[in-house]
Amino acid sequence: MPEELNTNFVVAIESLIREVEAFVEQTNPYKDFSYGHDYKTHESYHSWLRKLRKYFDIDDLSRYLSPDFFFAQDIDLPRPPILGIDKMRDEEYFKELREFRAKFHNALVLQIAELKRIKSDIENRTVRMQIFVESNALIWREPRSTFSYQSSKSAKRFRMFKLIAESHDHVKTKTLINKLSYDSRGTLAGEKREFNETLCKHLGLTQDVIYGGNQTHKKGYTINPYFEVKIIKSRR
Repeated sequence: MPEELNTNFVVAIESLIREVEAFVEQTNPYKDFSYGHDYKTHESYHSWLRKLRKYFDIDDLSRYLSPDFFFAQDIDLPRPPILGIDKMRDEEYFKELREFRAKFHNALVLQIAELKRIKSDIENRTVRMQIFVESNALIWREPRSTFSYQSSKSAKRFRMFKLIAESHDHVKTKTLINKLSYDSRGTLAGEKREFNETLCKHLGLTQDVIYGGNQTHKKGYTINPYFEVKIIKSRR
């Protein structure tokens, strides 16, 4: 029997992916080489790993990881010589620094791939709650006789919800504001909040259907991965 999707778990993994992506950018092999830059990145990464391990201990995320996930922590940063004294040693050091940067960068890229694999595995093994949207703006879930909400096709909140549901991805905040003629980001956020409250009340939900703003790290608005929204084009 599929397990229920832990939305917080999936959102946490998405957050981890973004954090590792930041380290990947900092270790870009095309960036200028300097001990100070790489030392700071290396130390920040190890500090992040310590917090990550505590998180894994709490939420048992480690059971999803391959043994090589923490490989990057074992890559040692070469110590610099006193530059300018021995030209050959200086060249050797910069070669070691380039090798470190490349190994560290590649290990982080593999971490991102691993986290994305985990996210996909979790989502594929879980069952989502289905929410149905009919052409007359009726929103419902099973049992329909108990959980339904009649909206209006012309209502901005309903149009916002339908637009996000049909995208199957994030819809940028600016896109929603322009298409639906909202005055500001704050107005849009308020409409999202009130529509979520309405759906929770009428559909008997304990989680918001629409994610946006801080919940999606300002990428825009999307449907909570716990739900599968099915648009019914017409009913005979």
